[in-house]
Amino acid sequence: MEKNSDRDYCIPLFRKTKRIMKITTLFSLGVTCCISASTYAQSYKVSINKQNSSIIEILREIEKSSEFTFFFNDNRVNVNKTASVNAKNATLEDVLDQVLRNTGYKYQIIDRQVLIKASDNISLASAQQNQKTVAGVILDESGLPVIGANVVEKGTTNGTITDAEGRFSLNVASDATLIVSYIGYVQSEISVKNKTSVSITMKEDAELLEEVVVIGYGSARKGDLTGPISSVKGASLTERSTQMLSTAMQGQISGVEVTRSSGGPGSSATIRVRGVTTLSNNDPLVIIDGVPGSLNDVVASDVETMSVLKDAASASIYGSRAAAGVILITTKRAKENKFNLDYNYEYSIDKPTTRPTNGNVIDWMNVQNEIKWNDGASNPYSQYSQETINAWMANNATDPYHYPNTDWVDLLLKNTTSHQQHNINVSGGTDKLQSKISFNYQTADGYYANKSYERYAGRINNDYKINSWIRANIDVDFSTSKSLNPFSTNFAEDQTFNPIYWAYLTTPYYNPYWQDGSYADVKSGANPLAMLNEGGTTNTNYYKFGGKAQLSLTPMKGLTLTAVFAPRYTFENKKAFNKKVNVYYEDGTAIAAQNSKTTQLNEARNNTQSRTYQFYANYENKWNDHSLNAMAGYEGYKYKWENLGASRNNYELDTYPYLNLGPEDYQYNSGKAGHNAYQSVFGRAMYSYKNRYMLQANVRADASSRFASDYRWGVFPSVSAGWVVSNESWFPKNKQIDYLKVRASIGSLGNERISDAEFPYQAAINFGNSYMYDKGSQSVTAVQNAAQYNYAFSDITWETTTTYDIGVDITLLNNRLSLTGDYYYKKTASPLSAIATAMLHIRGSYAFGVLFKDYPDKLFAARKDSPLIIGKTAGASLIASDVPAILDQTRNVYYIDNMEIAELTKDEIHFFNMDEDEIEKEVVQIKWDAEAAEKGGYEHFMLKEIHEQPRAVQDTIGAYVKDNTVDFSEIGLKDEELANIERVYIVGCGSAYHVAMAAKYVLEDMTQVPVEIDIASEFRYRNPILVKNSLVVIISQSGETADSLAALRLAKEKGVTVLGVVNVVGSSIARESDHTLYTYAGPEISVATTKAYSTQLIAMYLFAMRLAQVKGLLSEEDCAKMIAELNELPAKIQKILDDKERIQWFASKYANAKDMFFLGRGLDYAISLEGSLKMKEISYIHSEAYAAGELKHGTISLIEDNTLVVGVLTQSNLYEKTISNMVEVKSRGAYLMGVTNYGNYEMEDKVDFTVYVPKVDEHFMGSLAVIPLQLLGYYVSVAKGLDVDKPRNLAKSVTVE
Repeated sequence: MEKNSDRDYCIPLFRKTKRIMKITTLFSLGVTCCISASTYAQSYKVSINKQNSSIIEILREIEKSSEFTFFFNDNRVNVNKTASVNAKNATLEDVLDQVLRNTGYKYQIIDRQVLIKASDNISLASAQQNQKTVAGVILDESGLPVIGANVVEKGTTNGTITDAEGRFSLNVASDATLIVSYIGYVQSEISVKNKTSVSITMKEDAELLEEVVVIGYGSARKGDLTGPISSVKGASLTERSTQMLSTAMQGQISGVEVTRSSGGPGSSATIRVRGVTTLSNNDPLVIIDGVPGSLNDVVASDVETMSVLKDAASASIYGSRAAAGVILITTKRAKENKFNLDYNYEYSIDKPTTRPTNGNVIDWMNVQNEIKWNDGASNPYSQYSQETINAWMANNATDPYHYPNTDWVDLLLKNTTSHQQHNINVSGGTDKLQSKISFNYQTADGYYANKSYERYAGRINNDYKINSWIRANIDVDFSTSKSLNPFSTNFAEDQTFNPIYWAYLTTPYYNPYWQDGSYADVKSGANPLAMLNEGGTTNTNYYKFGGKAQLSLTPMKGLTLTAVFAPRYTFENKKAFNKKVNVYYEDGTAIAAQNSKTTQLNEARNNTQSRTYQFYANYENKWNDHSLNAMAGYEGYKYKWENLGASRNNYELDTYPYLNLGPEDYQYNSGKAGHNAYQSVFGRAMYSYKNRYMLQANVRADASSRFASDYRWGVFPSVSAGWVVSNESWFPKNKQIDYLKVRASIGSLGNERISDAEFPYQAAINFGNSYMYDKGSQSVTAVQNAAQYNYAFSDITWETTTTYDIGVDITLLNNRLSLTGDYYYKKTASPLSAIATAMLHIRGSYAFGVLFKDYPDKLFAARKDSPLIIGKTAGASLIASDVPAILDQTRNVYYIDNMEIAELTKDEIHFFNMDEDEIEKEVVQIKWDAEAAEKGGYEHFMLKEIHEQPRAVQDTIGAYVKDNTVDFSEIGLKDEELANIERVYIVGCGSAYHVAMAAKYVLEDMTQVPVEIDIASEFRYRNPILVKNSLVVIISQSGETADSLAALRLAKEKGVTVLGVVNVVGSSIARESDHTLYTYAGPEISVATTKAYSTQLIAMYLFAMRLAQVKGLLSEEDCAKMIAELNELPAKIQKILDDKERIQWFASKYANAKDMFFLGRGLDYAISLEGSLKMKEISYIHSEAYAAGELKHGTISLIEDNTLVVGVLTQSNLYEKTISNMVEVKSRGAYLMGVTNYGNYEMEDKVDFTVYVPKVDEHFMGSLAVIPLQLLGYYVSVAKGLDVDKPRNLAKSVTVE
């Protein structure tokens, strides 16, 4: 036999007529592509063994397992001739060589077509009997040749294809009939009796344009559509080897993004139609046979067609829920008088395409060493020596339990897994009744133990033709699934143990087992293998049942009335049984595994039900060149859900997962329910003229129960138009472009899913318990409380998305290539609506400013819990976190409250609440001097602010001392209220906490009222027990400190009065406190507070004095003396400042210190804390403050030669004890600095450097003793060349938690 490269005409054998020839069209759209025709043939391998079989049988076998099609050039090829072949992984050429050996036939491979033809020396005599040769040309309606058209002699497999000029030649019987076909053209038959030449003109097949596409509440010709609708056949979806319909959509439809966050069995995908539309729910609406549903309600094999409505023109008919797009699914139905039985089975082995390579124990030890080295270790082998690393693997070979090299990925994860499914479909019926029944079973395993998914699903579709004008459909679908996962780590959030995370987290340095087979402890019980295998499982059983009853009436031609009722129910039973798992140290000591410390059972029952009601009418009519399709209807929808939860903990047995077997002392229950509904009216009109000009209009009005009655209805219209340019008489008929349609649309869509709340127009209250201390019974009692957790937005309504679309549909190259392109723009409501919607979903505290591309001249700002102020100047508006930031620009400030929005332009500022109602705000004039926010000749703001303390202290005293007494009447703090105070809680952060500590000593000494102090960040996390008749004092310079603000709100939730001590007028703490003591420090620019601290001390002194007076513990005479002492403080502070050069000199000596310690007792300890904080925050020197009596409890071991220890000794009753402590550290080599009162000159003999401060009432000594410590921190920082005002990693206002 021989190979021949000549191209001859072909006669198809096995494929249907329309698939006779597969043409590979090489086209260029800016880029020329050259494709090798033989690539597939060269790479394809054949395995076949057939002995003494006909040629046709052998070639048919190859066709079944490949993409090849075989052709014969004339009747000289005897396809029934016997041949044999035996090949394994051979090329097609090798196989054909065997098959055609000694036959006299030759072959030619053209891409995926193989031509078998006779050698030239085979006689034509017998074949030519009663035959003739017919030649001809095939043209289209414009006279251009049709290339590659199929020409077949009817009743035979004798045929050929047209060449590049549309010509053909074929030997046929004398009375033959030719069948001519080509994709995109109508098939034709021509008798060639008495003819030897023919000319055939083919007509375009309008079937593509006549294709019916499912649209909302009806269908339409594809050629009449004016919006971007993409469709995919069910066969394309079933080709994907996937369990979920949502994942089968991946890559199938343009403009639809399908992403998967998990490849686990039963995991579905996230669908986004044309990207993100809203800040809330972006899932598209899914309609199954006209009824809302879920993609997971349908098995891929049941899908007939899937259409995606992308823009407002096509989707607005679904109005309220269509903003994120609509997916329409039509399921398969039975055919009239046709019975069909199908069974399909699929088994797939799944393997990850790639996964990260985990390092071995040597890699891990090297990385650990590198981490330590990068962190400043003294040598690159600080954790694992080079000798240890080099010998590890040799030791592992002999002692793997002490020198492990564990591959946790291999232990925890499988290399492959599998899934399988069975599908059985039965359909059939008469002209009156047709039924289709389908059943699907699928199961899959995960990539690790205790992970699997199993589902049974069925669907029954019934069509009844009652008479010529009444039809009915009754459909039922059901499914049940079971998901198995490892034990639960957060039952409420549906989170389970993740072995993939642990496989890469756990280091190879640890064993999974010990030599006796027991689970090893790994690291503090973190053995993921033990937890996975023994820690229990989470089982979820899901049941779903739905149906649809539809009645259609056709009272007149073209008019169809349809009524639908569709209920749907789901039931979910979930059980998570977590078992306590013991792992062991090498000596056999047991320890609980990290995430498996107790045996507990959580169960949930989640049920939903929905009902859909529809009634709509469709009218279609065609007359002359006109076509009309109109629809109008009503739809109602109701949805209810209910969740029930129960759990018990600390089970004794881990073999019986039943709630009644758990201890009653550890039982917990939960439950919640909700419902929503909507009703809608809608309509559509589609008009077409001469199949050339199309116009479509839609409108839908929706009412949602999620909105208040006055804001319930939303109307969503759309309009679109189309123009088939190629149907114009002037359009060129050269057939480079076969079809061209231009489309445009505009419309609006609604979204009701703009809040997590079921009814966002109503406030929601959460009930709980607080623990209150009863002084009378000396006991703690649980008291029920309630707190609002959802704001009420009374006029909240629909979020509206407007969509603009311009599109084009083109068919090229004799209908071989179709292109669809769209440019679209989606705009969701207004910036105010977008921000308000976002604020409903953002959790935590925040303040932000945002610019919108479409509103370049506007700045929007909003806040929740974090500070935000707005400044206004001539021709500009500004936002900032606090006043000092904008004082160089303006002193006109607006304070914006929680959950409010500001709209700023350069000329105007408008304020809105969450309902988008405009609200009025009064401008606040900041009365600080302009110079107050400038350095005023000082090197740093901090030094300036230290020197401003005398005036700040005087201003604060003067604000509240009147007629030689403390007067709080202006802040509304009445004596009656003070008299009832039985306990005081003082809360602050940083320096404010140090003020609280000093105030505790003063208050308890002067008033005999118990005082508790708390760091704000800890106060709310310890669930504080706040007794009745108590007062919470919140101290904050800025009034915006996040933790302090949260503490304030917790106190108010518990019904306790709050007194705010703040410096910034109008700040959040000032506004939310019941009473506010303003400190008159003025703007404080430096991050390290000085004058604010001093004024806070003054405020607390005054509060203590007034409280003592009210309680009768401070006489008017004694109060007058104390006020006199307070009035002397400014001058005495100034005296200390005048002697600052001594401290500057001393600071320069210790600028390079590594460590510093501050000591004191009582009030002096509180001042030491502040001095230590000032040192560390601006000089970066490690500094600690200790109560002097604690030295002997370990602290003294830190003292080394020349370590600077600063002692504060201003309290006469504690002076001797503190001196003793200082002598003690000096004996260990410390260098001592002492701060004490004038008169204590004997200190010179005990310490190395002494700073004296003037005498004052000892309650107020902290105000003087802190000044030298502020100066010491400042001058050390300056000596080190640091930025005093802006220390690293710090901010003036700590507005985050």
